[in-house]
Amino acid sequence: MPNISSFWHAAAQLSGQIDFSQAVLCHRGHVAQLSADKLREMGIKATHMRLLRQRTLLSLDNNAITLDDEIYPDCLRVLPYAPPVLFAQGSVHLLQAPHPVAIVGARRCTDDGRRLATEIARGIAASGGIIVSGLAHGIDTAAHIAAPDKTIAVLGSGLDRIGGGPKARVAMKIIDAGGLLISEFLPNAHATKYSFPQRNRVIAGLSKGTVVVEAAMRSGARITARLALEAGREVMAVPGSPNNPTAAGCLELIAQGATMVRGIDDVRACLGLPEHQSARPAHPIVQAMGGQSLCFDELAERCQLTTTTLMRTLAMLELTGQVIRLAGDRYVEKR
Repeated sequence: MPNISSFWHAAAQLSGQIDFSQAVLCHRGHVAQLSADKLREMGIKATHMRLLRQRTLLSLDNNAITLDDEIYPDCLRVLPYAPPVLFAQGSVHLLQAPHPVAIVGARRCTDDGRRLATEIARGIAASGGIIVSGLAHGIDTAAHIAAPDKTIAVLGSGLDRIGGGPKARVAMKIIDAGGLLISEFLPNAHATKYSFPQRNRVIAGLSKGTVVVEAAMRSGARITARLALEAGREVMAVPGSPNNPTAAGCLELIAQGATMVRGIDDVRACLGLPEHQSARPAHPIVQAMGGQSLCFDELAERCQLTTTTLMRTLAMLELTGQVIRLAGDRYVEKR
């Protein structure tokens, strides 16, 4: 079972309150071993120091990526108050994928907004990009579901507190397809009115640019756009009718200097994304998957291959990035 040290356990509890940016810059890979005096020199408060030395080892059901891990995304690591720990479920390699783009917007979105979010997300995935969003209803969910194997969902609660209903079903689709769920909060942490703005800064910080599809004047999507600007990232907004309340926030963003986008071509032009990834012929085993996640025995039966041959071939397909191995010894095509 994975675990994190007492130091990073405490640091995760202080996420959003403690800034390790100077310590990571000077002592990356050794932050947890720094003395109390050295941490104080790096700007860590005495009250936080006491907590960092008091917590215990934390055992986890999923992965935990600390701020000085190699796989922690550099685009997020460089920001002040970056999350000390990212708790992750799913394909953690997506954190290192090129061209991450946030798509955010209204929970109570229009059908046109939902369709446009889907189109933009599929276009980003076709260009080799990754979709980042917040697993909320409306625009977020449309973006995630459009390319679930190439999506990172950032939660405003701990991974163990997703709950039931539609959100849990979307989360399961993401995991089954080979996508990723992450949270800066301890696994059993409940969502609060403060945790969602914290979540928004992670969405903005992970992304090369943020696309706001629909947003009211007062909305989480506009907060994400502001945080993206503060991080020096591109902000794009979809225009709409002045008579539509869900367009008011986007129109205001455009008036303030955000790039106006009408679809995926404008997003590609703004971020310099390629039009399409070069396609590769599908391997017969990938074709046999038929877009489903299958266990080893199901694949062996479909392909009529020996255990040794199938194991060797699946290992090659993983190395070449054509399939992804999921929990439970299941395999799915990487799209």
